[in-house]
Amino acid sequence: MYCFRPACRYQVRFDDSLDNIIVVDGVPVIDKSKVEKLLAKISREFCRKGALIKPSDIFLPWDDSTDKSKGFVFVDFPTVDEAIFALNIMNGHHFDARHQFKTNRFSDIERYENIDATYVPPVPETYRPRVSLAWGSWCQR
Repeated sequence: MYCFRPACRYQVRFDDSLDNIIVVDGVPVIDKSKVEKLLAKISREFCRKGALIKPSDIFLPWDDSTDKSKGFVFVDFPTVDEAIFALNIMNGHHFDARHQFKTNRFSDIERYENIDATYVPPVPETYRPRVSLAWGSWCQR
C-alpha cells in the first residue's frame, strides 16, 4: 500500500545490516610506525581493482599486549553492492610476496562462529540401477 502523506513518501529506510563491511584477512602484522603507509597501500590495491576506498574507510584492529596489528582489517563501503564487488575481486589477491588477502562479509563471521564442530559422516545412499531412457525407446521399436 502506498502512503500519500509527504512524510511517508520521503521517509529514509535505515539499513541496520552489516553487509556493507568486509573483513580482509592476510594483512601484514605491523607496528604503529607503519600504520599510515599500510592503510594507503591497501587503499591503492583496492582502487586498482575498481573498489574505490579511502584509508579512512579502513579500520585496523590493534593488539595492545604486543603493540602490533592483528593481521586483518575491516573495510566499510557506502553500499552493499560495492562491498560484494570488492569481496569478490579482492579474495585471493596477492598483496605482496608473503601475504594474500582472504575476504569475508562481516555478517558471516557470526555464522561461522556458531557452526557445530562435531563431525557427522554422511549416510551413503543405497545403489539402485536405473533404466536408461535411450535403451527403453530402442527396445520398443
